[in-house]
Amino acid sequence: MRGKYIYISNYRNTVREGGMSRNVAFYNHLKEKNFLIINAYHKIYLIRFINNFILLLKLFYVRDKKIIIHQSSIILLFPIFTWKIMRNIYKLYLEKISSKNKLYIEVNDLPIEQAKDLDLIINNNYVYFQDVIYSLKDTHYIYASYEMEKYNRLKYSQNKSNNQVIINGGNELKNNSISIKELNIKIDSSKINIIYAGSLNKGRQIEWLIDIFNNLESNLLLLGESGNWINSFKKSNNVSYLGEFSEDEAQIIASHCDLGIVPYDDNRFYYNLCYPTKNSFYICSGIPFLSTKLRESYQLLNSLNVAYFLDKDEFVDQINNLTKEKIYDKKKNVNQIMPIFSWNKILNKLVID
Repeated sequence: MRGKYIYISNYRNTVREGGMSRNVAFYNHLKEKNFLIINAYHKIYLIRFINNFILLLKLFYVRDKKIIIHQSSIILLFPIFTWKIMRNIYKLYLEKISSKNKLYIEVNDLPIEQAKDLDLIINNNYVYFQDVIYSLKDTHYIYASYEMEKYNRLKYSQNKSNNQVIINGGNELKNNSISIKELNIKIDSSKINIIYAGSLNKGRQIEWLIDIFNNLESNLLLLGESGNWINSFKKSNNVSYLGEFSEDEAQIIASHCDLGIVPYDDNRFYYNLCYPTKNSFYICSGIPFLSTKLRESYQLLNSLNVAYFLDKDEFVDQINNLTKEKIYDKKKNVNQIMPIFSWNKILNKLVID
C-alpha cells in the first residue's frame, strides 16, 4: 500500500444526520492531507465483500503505517461478532495490525449506550463488537466527546495518553449557495422561529417538543430524516415539518431562524456523554440555541454564552419571554466563535504522529 497514512472510511454521498456529517468531514480533511483513502462501504454487498476481503489481506502485511479506521468500517470488515471464535480472530488480527503500525480507531458514538437512550432493540452483535474494539492493546482512539472518552477509558482500562478528543463541528455557512426561496421554504420573520434540525425518530423527545409548542406563539420548524409521522401527529399551525434536506440546504434554512433547539432528556445517560452535532451545526449557521443541561454540552459551551441551558420544565417560560432583541445579543456571541466550531478548525487539532 502506497503512502504512510491510510484512512479506512464508511463514506456515503449524502448527509442526513450528525454521524454521517462527521464521517464526511473526516473523509474530506484526510483526503486533503494526502491520506490513502479506502472506503469500506459499497451499496452492492458482493462488491463490498470482495473489496474488503482483499483489503484485509493487504493490511495484514503492511508495516510502519499510520492507520485511521472509522469504527463503523470495522463492522463492515468484520460483520459477525456473536461467535466467540470470530471475536477472537478479529481481536488477534486488529492487535497484529496495531503492533506493526500505529492504529487509530475513530469513535463517533457508543452504539449500545445510544440504543438504550433511544429505546431501540439492543443488538448483541454490537455488545460484543464494543467489547472487542475498545479493549485492543496498543491502539489509539479518537473520541467525539470528552465524557465519552472518560467513560470508555475507565470501563475498558484504556491508556489516556493513547486517546484524543475531536468534537463534532459544523460546515462553514455558504451564504451565496442557494436562497431559502429556491428551497420553497417560507419563514415568518415577524415571529420567533425555532428550528430543530436532525433525526426525528423516537427517543429524541420530538413528541414532547410538539406538545409544548401547541400552546406557544413562536414557530417550531422541524427538519430532518424519519419525520413523516409528524404530518399525522396532533399539532397546531405554528408547528411545521419541512422534510429532509442536504446539510448545506438545512444550514441555509437554519440561518434564517432565530434559535435552534436541543430537547434531549438530560436524565438519560448517553445524552450526557455525547456532544450533539447539532450544537456546532446551529453555531455555524449563525444562531444560538436552547438546550437541556446535557453535561458535555454544558461544560463546553455554557461559558461562551451562545446557548440557553435550562431544565425541560423551564423551556416554556423561556420561549415565552424571548424577544428578537434578546436573541440578537446571543447571536453576536455566536458570530464571534463561529469559525472555532467549523470542521476545518476542529480537525486541524487532530494529531496523527
